[in-house]
Amino acid sequence: MEKENKEDYTLIHISHLHPLHLTDIPPAVAAAPTCHACRLRCSGSIFECAPCRFALHPPCARLPKMLPHPSHPAHPLSLLLAPAYTDGGIGGGFFACDACRRGGVAFAFHCSHCSFDLHPACAALPESVHHPSHPHPVALTYEYPFPAGTHLVCDLCRNSCDPMQWFYVCIECQFGGHVGCFVPTSPAKEFYQQTGPVQKDAAAAAAEADQAAVLLRQQQQQLMNAISTANMMSANANNFLKSAMMGGTMPGSTVLRDMSETNLEINFNKPGSEHTRREREKFYAQRRTYLN
Repeated sequence: MEKENKEDYTLIHISHLHPLHLTDIPPAVAAAPTCHACRLRCSGSIFECAPCRFALHPPCARLPKMLPHPSHPAHPLSLLLAPAYTDGGIGGGFFACDACRRGGVAFAFHCSHCSFDLHPACAALPESVHHPSHPHPVALTYEYPFPAGTHLVCDLCRNSCDPMQWFYVCIECQFGGHVGCFVPTSPAKEFYQQTGPVQKDAAAAAAEADQAAVLLRQQQQQLMNAISTANMMSANANNFLKSAMMGGTMPGSTVLRDMSETNLEINFNKPGSEHTRREREKFYAQRRTYLN
């Protein structure tokens, strides 16, 4: 399928018409090419046809034609240079990886009997790894081993895992997490992105919603009581003012009315009379007593 000349660092690959030359990509190159096999960004050493901008990661360039894989023990997987689904099925020129559940448009390991497909990077994941944070090895798990509805939390990043994707786990300790967290150097980590903070289960979410609804009703009732009290105080104030203006029986209103009427009588009496002076003095004495 390929013929490599180690003397001049060239590779003849069936996926391309021209020889591919081993090239080093400088770090942090903005225009780094994309691997034609896995469609991931290239870095480090690559096999490249510079005029065609065609590139392959060295591991992608040396993929085997047939691959027995533990995730699909029934049949070996065949390497295809393009998706098998061109008419009907999943769709022309596209496959869905049974490991990461992401789509692919390039190389794939395929089982024609079962319509089973893997990205080459997913197929190359190690079956088990050791991590310094755990005493036991964690194994690559192809099917969700826990009861339905159980939320798996990555013990390295503390974000939730997608139960439809492969992940690493120690079943004995229920310790594990994302492929990208346990194998950060694998190109496949791009397919196993974190799914965000852990979601609360339905019962806890419903309980919080009920508690929030009760609190909202209490606040609404308190607001209605405050509005009712304010309206009552406003009505009392209006009645107080009306009584004062209409000569009602509020404290002091009778005294003021009598004093005003007496004052009018005093003012209309003949000026200078003895009766007028006595009444005027009496009026102002009452007025000072009331005001003080």
